Amino acid sequence: MDKIVLITTSPAAYGAGNDELSKRLDEKGFRPILVENLEPPFAFDAEAVFGLVVGVQTKCTDAMMAHFPNLKIISPFGIGVDHIDLAAAKNRGIVVTNAPVLSGSSVAELALAFILALARKVISFDKSMKEGKWERLYGSNLFNKRLGIVGIGSIGKEVAKLALAFGMQVSAFDIYYDEKFLASYPVEKKDFDSILRESDYITIHVPSNVETKSLFDERAFSLLKDGVSIINTARGDIINISAFLSALDSGKVAGAALDVFPKEPPTGDPELERLIKHPKVIATPHIAAVCPEVHQAIAARIFNNVLAVSEGRLEEIDKAG
Repeated sequence: MDKIVLITTSPAAYGAGNDELSKRLDEKGFRPILVENLEPPFAFDAEAVFGLVVGVQTKCTDAMMAHFPNLKIISPFGIGVDHIDLAAAKNRGIVVTNAPVLSGSSVAELALAFILALARKVISFDKSMKEGKWERLYGSNLFNKRLGIVGIGSIGKEVAKLALAFGMQVSAFDIYYDEKFLASYPVEKKDFDSILRESDYITIHVPSNVETKSLFDERAFSLLKDGVSIINTARGDIINISAFLSALDSGKVAGAALDVFPKEPPTGDPELERLIKHPKVIATPHIAAVCPEVHQAIAARIFNNVLAVSEGRLEEIDKAG
């Protein structure tokens, strides 16, 4: 009997367009199935489900895991595991893996694209031109501006390298630091409040957890340097939306670019809809890692983990929890 791997995200997650990966899965007796949700009734044998590959919109609760008595592995399609109940998975003997660092350059590139778009007012000028106007107003150079990176892990380090190439001064705050990286690149360690007070641009690259939820709250916004720009390609709940809107309305925050939101898609939430439509905000639908090269690399990594779990090679997996 085939072992089923259920997928609630992109078809690329099961190797669509990757003939070599599809062949390997078939040879090993795995059958990927793309599904919209994980609630019964099912059109497949729930007892044959070996693995789940889930997008951020799928909440992996203990109750959901209970539907699949032979479930052995859960993986997000990427890095973040905040939508997976890690304690419940551990209690059920389910391995939680992820695909670390593979989307790092893609997310970093979008973060820098956001910084450039905000600095040079690209979106506003494009809109103006499409309205038949010819408005040549000041933008801003990035050279010698200070970028504060909140979270200098794999993605934050890629952002730092790109920003340094533009001549920016780069500061970073984190709980843990890669000292070898800091010895190779001129990135200053700063505490969180110093990042808030000193940065012209702040880009967020921390996971969502108890420590980071609403990290950017009313207090944090009150400490910001006037006219700062905020970029978030991490998780939406790291920013308190009410406080964010107040800072945008007051001018404390001059601009923002957001790829993530506390609710995705953010429809039906008045605060989020106002945020997205705010004239100072650039909004995109969580597309930082939506590139075919990234998706194929992530899919291959995920199914290497699946095969390793099925063959008992647990020391080889990218264990996330």
